[in-house]
Amino acid sequence: MMNCIFYTLFFTLFLNISMGSLKYSQIHRTFMSIYKGMFEACTITVNSNGEPTNPYFNMDKMETYINEYFKTSLSNYCKDYQVSYMYIGGTNTFICTSECRTIFITLNAKINMFYDYDKTEIFTIQDGDTL
Repeated sequence: MMNCIFYTLFFTLFLNISMGSLKYSQIHRTFMSIYKGMFEACTITVNSNGEPTNPYFNMDKMETYINEYFKTSLSNYCKDYQVSYMYIGGTNTFICTSECRTIFITLNAKINMFYDYDKTEIFTIQDGDTL
């Protein structure tokens, strides 16, 4: 009888760790494969007068696209996740409220009691002439 209890506990632990690591890798792949076209679609390069301007992200569009991406991509793997954004200005020294050139996207997900996912990705608009 003691062997049955031991094997049941061991098998349950094994399944929990195996399925958790599989979900962790699926969530990680989804997060690291954020579609780069979203960032290109949210980049503003011309002002309202039609004049060229330093490129920056449209924050409203960006948040809408990213939320939709995670809703459709992560819903298969995890229901308990949180996405947060932080926009940084052109000099990367202050938190920005308009015309932001850098975005930090953080994903926190609770997978199971053994695994939590917490990663941040940074996307920046840079001038191609200064690279």
